[in-house]
Amino acid sequence: MLYPLKFAAASVLLAGVTADAIGSAATFIMLSDAKRRDHLKYCADKIRNNCKTKFNIKPTSDSF
Repeated sequence: MLYPLKFAAASVLLAGVTADAIGSAATFIMLSDAKRRDHLKYCADKIRNNCKTKFNIKPTSDSF
């Protein structure tokens, strides 16, 4: 009776373990190379600057 529930739980657990292994491997590969680290820093700075300008827009006195 509980076998389908156990099968679903095992499938979710295995999917999580697989995603964790792939994510850890990708992180290790990206951070092990200095050139890739610099590129990640550049992308992070670019995204951070873009988000600052989009979400920190202050209303001007003309808009009221």
